[in-house]
Amino acid sequence: MGWGVPECGKKHVREGKDFRKPSHRAKLVVGFDRRWICVFQPMVRSSNIRMSRRPSDLAARLLAMHQASGFDALLALTIETLEAHIECDWASVSYAPARPGAPRRFWSAMQREQERVCSPAVEFAREHPMWLAWWSSLADEPTDMTRVVDEGELHSTDIYNTVLRPLHIRRMIGQCMPGGIDFAVGVIRDRPVEFSDEDLRIVHLVSKHLTLSLERLVERRGGRFDVRGEVERLHRHAYIRLTPEGRILAATPEAGALLGCDLRLGLPQDVLAWLMQGAGQPLVRARSSRAEVLISAIAPRLPGDGKGLHLMVVPCGDGRPRSVPALTQREREVSRWLAAGKSNAEIGMILGISAATAKKHVERILRKAGVENRTAFAALVLDGR
Repeated sequence: MGWGVPECGKKHVREGKDFRKPSHRAKLVVGFDRRWICVFQPMVRSSNIRMSRRPSDLAARLLAMHQASGFDALLALTIETLEAHIECDWASVSYAPARPGAPRRFWSAMQREQERVCSPAVEFAREHPMWLAWWSSLADEPTDMTRVVDEGELHSTDIYNTVLRPLHIRRMIGQCMPGGIDFAVGVIRDRPVEFSDEDLRIVHLVSKHLTLSLERLVERRGGRFDVRGEVERLHRHAYIRLTPEGRILAATPEAGALLGCDLRLGLPQDVLAWLMQGAGQPLVRARSSRAEVLISAIAPRLPGDGKGLHLMVVPCGDGRPRSVPALTQREREVSRWLAAGKSNAEIGMILGISAATAKKHVERILRKAGVENRTAFAALVLDGR
């Protein structure tokens, strides 16, 4: 199916009118951009396409997501939409806060169980087959777990025994949020029934609308939102997968825009030079008068890979440790992620070291900085003292 919306649909959405009328139907299912959203009933029906059987319900649910007045209400509507249009046992939305020491958050019927087994992050997250499949391409699309790994092979992994089996996950679709924000969506079955291509399309569609809805909601609230009593800032990320020589193997769709270049021509010269010199400290590149892009190297993830790149947009001055004396190169790398709110396990995963080693580095950094905890260290960094 193609995507798009005729001008009549755009006009009715802009004017706030009900566009779900027979005269406004088109052969396209859903179309949107950052200014408008429109959902139409398909002219061609097919018995094996679930969306075509309930287009008006899907349209109403997507519109309700954009009209949600609060953060929790939006996530609840997202889960309801996924569970209503995909045959599953439960659906989930997860969020990884950037605050120091903050646990990963989940919204689902299995919320307590998820937070118990998944937070803080576990060191073996890199062996998750869906994560590895995503990293190989860095594509803006959902992943079906059983399409990327044999079930017998999956059952032999630590992550199956520690996370998937306790949560009764036998089949799963996962989608990192389009646009590179800190959320992910999952749809789960506790039975050996495969998901369809249409299920994948629905997950992708709902994820895109969740991204747009979140951005609008956060924009209305000054760039911040409330997560269970904690005020958070929405971060935008991008990743680049590289060869040892610095040639680009894959990149998330946002990476080129954050670097301000066409990645088909390769990395910018300053980024490539920084990488070839060891990429010890994060590289800071200006993005606007109020925002910067922090570029950090991460350990190779797949055989034959070189270091990967993680790009994150932050307000000018955020996340750059200063006035902390006598840090070693590794401590400077750790301090960057410590200031970004990553846990010991997450820092270890990013830098390719164990959580115990990361913990020792964190303890030395806090001692040298003269602060007692992670929160105080973040305040030191953000205040620039």
